[in-house]
Amino acid sequence: QVIADQPWEGNCVNLAMTTLGLIRRAGSPPGTMQALLVRDAQYGGQHAVGVATDDLGRKWVVGDTFRPAYPLSVMRHKLIHEFPYA
Repeated sequence: QVIADQPWEGNCVNLAMTTLGLIRRAGSPPGTMQALLVRDAQYGGQHAVGVATDDLGRKWVVGDTFRPAYPLSVMRHKLIHEFPYA
């Protein structure tokens, strides 16, 4: 739906995985992205976000329903588990 420029909706997992998929489609090489299961800093529940590494080696949190992309170094969520995105 996103590629077809159609509206879509979903939960945090949908947003994180869709964002990572679009970054991969744009040419990001294998081994540069992860999906994270985290404990949400604000509400305490489980939450999912993506992480993508840019050309300069900086890691960015992407596909977070709470805010636009931001540096991983300032993520307030607590990491539960990391999944490589192939």
